[in-house]
Amino acid sequence: MIEALAKAAEGLEKAKETKSNFDPDKKLEKKSLNTENQQEGYDPDKKVAKETDNSQQDVKETKEKRGGSYKDLKDAGFGENSEPPQEVHHMPADSASDLPRDDGPAITMDKEDHRETASCGNSKEAQEYRAKQKELIEQGKFREALQMDIDDIHEKFGDKYDDAIKDMLDYVDKLEEEGRV
Repeated sequence: MIEALAKAAEGLEKAKETKSNFDPDKKLEKKSLNTENQQEGYDPDKKVAKETDNSQQDVKETKEKRGGSYKDLKDAGFGENSEPPQEVHHMPADSASDLPRDDGPAITMDKEDHRETASCGNSKEAQEYRAKQKELIEQGKFREALQMDIDDIHEKFGDKYDDAIKDMLDYVDKLEEEGRV
């Protein structure tokens, strides 16, 4: 125990020696030399409380984007492993479009809702639905094929996915501007 106390005392002496080289005013002197570019009253060390405004902010800025390209939605973390479970739904169906899978317009949907869409699955009805979309797209009627999905979603889920559909339509506008659809 005496050895431990001796080592502690020795360490304390070394700390005092090191501390004697410390000049707490040096930082302040250095800071005062750099004031010519600073605004009057500006203190870089002062912590400023973030102002919060409880008024309603622009909804577009605050909400998560739920529609756009399939890739962007997948990269944002939407999918079966998201909470709650979501799936990314191509609009129109991926197999009906010539766009690469990642570039296809899409929205996020609750997993159960996605399974109820007309284009989802391998039933005869779903296959016929996708064939009709493909036919419209081949005729240059991409928006009509897309409208089939919008109408289907509205019929089954009301306005639940309207924000996602709006985001997706903004993306379709971009695809049209680029001449891709």
